This record gives sequence, structure tokens and C-alpha cells, in this order.
Amino acid sequence: MSFSSDIKTEIISNLDDYDVLAMLSAFTKTIGTLNYNSFGVKITLKTESNPVARLIFSNLKKFYNYECDMKVIHNNNLRKKNIYEILIDEKISKQFCEDTHTSTSPFDFDLGIDEKIIDSNVKKISFLQGAFLGTGFCYDPSKMYHLEIIFKQENVGMQVKDMLYGFGIKSSIFERNENYVLYIKEAEAISDFLSLTKAYNSVLKLENVRALKDIKNNVNRRFNFETANLNKTVDAALKQKLIIEKIEKTIGLESLDPLLLELAYARIENPDVSLKELGEMMTPKISKSGVSYRLNKLKKIADDL
Repeated sequence: MSFSSDIKTEIISNLDDYDVLAMLSAFTKTIGTLNYNSFGVKITLKTESNPVARLIFSNLKKFYNYECDMKVIHNNNLRKKNIYEILIDEKISKQFCEDTHTSTSPFDFDLGIDEKIIDSNVKKISFLQGAFLGTGFCYDPSKMYHLEIIFKQENVGMQVKDMLYGFGIKSSIFERNENYVLYIKEAEAISDFLSLTKAYNSVLKLENVRALKDIKNNVNRRFNFETANLNKTVDAALKQKLIIEKIEKTIGLESLDPLLLELAYARIENPDVSLKELGEMMTPKISKSGVSYRLNKLKKIADDL
């Protein structure tokens, strides 16, 4: 199963206290279409998720005492899932539209979400759960951080964006294939969304991935930092060695005073050590700044030659 499927299964398993009408309204705004005929309007809901289809069926029975028709459209392509089509008759569709204040006119179906449907936190969370169950998708966090929900109307997406912002979750919207995609890119915001919709195990998985990524990034940063420092140390030591060799070939190291001579021999014998380590080899030991001072004196001698 994909990470998205795991989230949806978990949301459904944790639906202990939710608003049925708000959730049904979310399904209509994401996977629903209104079909017009001479008898009125019929709502059709399509999903590739069997658990979601069963949830819709049970919610319609729970709220309207109605057993809807459901058919399975089999897909011969092995890579694609079957489609579950839920058909709601004209009578219940009309009642549902009245309950959710949804226009049955083909000209103003996109009026958005009626505020009465989402006038409490419970209703808002139920709507968000239904929206993700309808068209939600979340990448495996080990690959990338990206969660999205697709809406047919821009104003519905904007309302959901505002709804999320009220819970402290930032999201954005863009248009794709005549639909409107609300998306969240920040790992922390995705974690907050999953927690809000009660996908707690998925939160743990995401946080574990985040922790491992942070550890890996910290190790890489430290390795890169230490490698850069080592390269700097080696480059500096090579330059110092060349200075000492120039002095040796020109006037001989024995011409140096004892303190500089000791440092010169120490550097030639230990070309890879840092200035601090070099200072600890001196008798008596000297500080890193002391080593740097003596090396500068050696450089001045070499420059004057």
C-alpha cells in the first residue's frame, strides 16, 4: 500500500466522532458530479478506494436511512485500480443539496461551501477528512514532502485554505488540468494536517523519516565541514613546508634561532597536523597563535631571501 492509502485507511479507522453531513459535503466537492435529467438531479460519486466507497455507503445509510446503488467499473489495465461509482437517486440528491445548501442549478453549482456546514471545529475537521479521503494524496516522506487535495472549484479550495490557516497550517493553491490543487510542502505543516485528521500513525512515520533525514544531513554537514578544514590544514602545511625548504636550500636551517629551528623541524616531520597540534609538540608547549607568529617569521625570512 502507498503512504496515501495508509493515511486514508487510518483516517477511516479513527472516525469515532465526526459530522456526517460535513464529510458528505466534502465528498461532493471533490469526487462528486451532478447529473441532470427530466426527473431532477442525481449525484454521482467516484472513487478508486474501496474503504472510501464503503464509508460513503454507510454514511448515506446513517444520515438518510438510504442504501445507494454502487457499481464497480473494472479496469483491464493492471496498473490502474477499479473505480467505485456511487449513484444517489433524485430524491436523496435533492434532500442532500437542500441540507448542504448546494444549488442544483448547472449555472451556480460552484457557489462554494455553505458556512453552516463548517461552523464548528468538528465540522471543519470532518470536511477536511472527507476532502482528503476524496482526492487527497501524500508522497512517501522518505522521497519528498508534498500533500495535496484536488477541488473542482477554486472558491472551495480557497475556503479550505482559509480553514487550514485557522488551524495554523499554511497551504497554497495552483491550477492543474482545469482543477484546483491545494498543496502543503512543509514537513511540519503536513505533520499538523495528519494529526488534525487523526492519522496519528502516519504522523509518527513522517516524524521518524524527518529525524533520520536531520541526522543524515547533520552528519553530512559535519563531514563536509571537517573535510574542508582538513583540506585547509593540508594546504597551509604544504605552503609552510615549501617556505622551510626554501630557507634550508638558501641559508640552511642551522642559521635560524633555536625556537624557529624547532618549529621548522616539527613541521617537516609532521606535515598533516594542525597549528594547535604543532604547538603541543614544542618544548615548552605554545599556543596556536604562538605557532602562527613563528610561522610568519619564517615566511618573512623566506620572502627576504
